Amino acid sequence: IEKMPRLTELHLQDNLIQSFRGMVEQPKLQSIWLKGNPIAGAYCYRIMCLVACGDRLRSVDGVHITRAERDAAKALGPITADAVRDGWLIDTVPSVDSDYDMTLEDYGKFRRKGAPLAV
Repeated sequence: IEKMPRLTELHLQDNLIQSFRGMVEQPKLQSIWLKGNPIAGAYCYRIMCLVACGDRLRSVDGVHITRAERDAAKALGPITADAVRDGWLIDTVPSVDSDYDMTLEDYGKFRRKGAPLAV
């Protein structure tokens, strides 16, 4: 989704959205509705909404963002926001096969080189 400077509410419920790939920070977005999408079942769904859409977000699916969620999103930092907007999902469960894990540090180095992401 391209930047829409006046967008305050976004209704995308009941689609097939699996990630926030392609999302850009929306400077005035206050409410997003994604219920009924695969992404809505993700572990840190509400926090990913915050990092992908921007800190002006006030509610997700009609439920107010909590202070704890806001603090968690802020603590993740801008590199995590970039990764989520590139389609990454936030997950605190370690991968079974760590040989294939790319850390956020590696991700940052990769992106600084300007390398395109594989689809």
